[in-house]
Amino acid sequence: MFRQERSTLVNRTDDFYNTNLSLGRPSSFRGKENVPPKRIVQPSRYRSSLYGCSERGQIMPHERKIKPAVLIDKTIATFGQLGNSKKIGGRVQAYVINVYCRHLFNENHPRNSLKHYFFHTASEYFLGKWKNDEARIWWRKKLIRSFIGAGKAHNLLMSDKLYFPTLHEEYYFLFVVDIKGRTFYFLDSFYDENSSYHMNIKKKIISSFICTWYEARLQPMDFSAFPTVYPKVPQQDNDIDCGIFTMKLMGWCPRNPTPIVFSPKNVPDARIRYAVDLMFSHYNTLDDEKKRVKEFRL
Repeated sequence: MFRQERSTLVNRTDDFYNTNLSLGRPSSFRGKENVPPKRIVQPSRYRSSLYGCSERGQIMPHERKIKPAVLIDKTIATFGQLGNSKKIGGRVQAYVINVYCRHLFNENHPRNSLKHYFFHTASEYFLGKWKNDEARIWWRKKLIRSFIGAGKAHNLLMSDKLYFPTLHEEYYFLFVVDIKGRTFYFLDSFYDENSSYHMNIKKKIISSFICTWYEARLQPMDFSAFPTVYPKVPQQDNDIDCGIFTMKLMGWCPRNPTPIVFSPKNVPDARIRYAVDLMFSHYNTLDDEKKRVKEFRL
């Protein structure tokens, strides 16, 4: 008796639910109690969000290209960007550089490190890489906000150094403003100071930085007295490892008596180390993706 009543209540509930979903009238289910209700139990994988937290099995190749792997302070790098940047012979992608900047920020806050790491988009503005005047105004506002925001973390004038990873003509180098040492530094693992590459851009970068500093209404400094220096740094032996060398040079300090020891033979290990450090960073909030990577089996 109880089983029959329970079955009746369940069927009525199914009928009522499916009616509200406009999946058929209740009468269509009479006499078909053993037929599964026409409700959507689980959406098709084509209708599911790639960003959902439900378990969907192993990471598929197409997902690695678009699925976020690292999320640090709203800054994202996908599996594809991280994988392409860290594979042997891969070029480091800009989003990975940006995530690394946020990682360094959290690892040692500017009020302790006295260092600020800016996204590569800052140097994009310095180099005038906008398509029209509307884009120029948008980039300008964005960069001014980043200067002001960085200053809230720690006063730029009271900081030691400002780091600007720069991507130009598919090649990375590091522009450093040494506030304490009152010097502009260009750290390049491939081109030298007298190359046409730098002769065409260094003055533009410096003048655009100075202009942005004053547009952000920061305290005046005599930047005209800052010398421009190209210190000796480790050199790469190809044209694709510049991103790895640039990430390594973001730990460089002009007043550190111990030079950075790094060579092309260290690049393969560095690629793996940077990928692991970012993926499993304490500040990467995508815990489900960390778990998937740990449990992944070929």
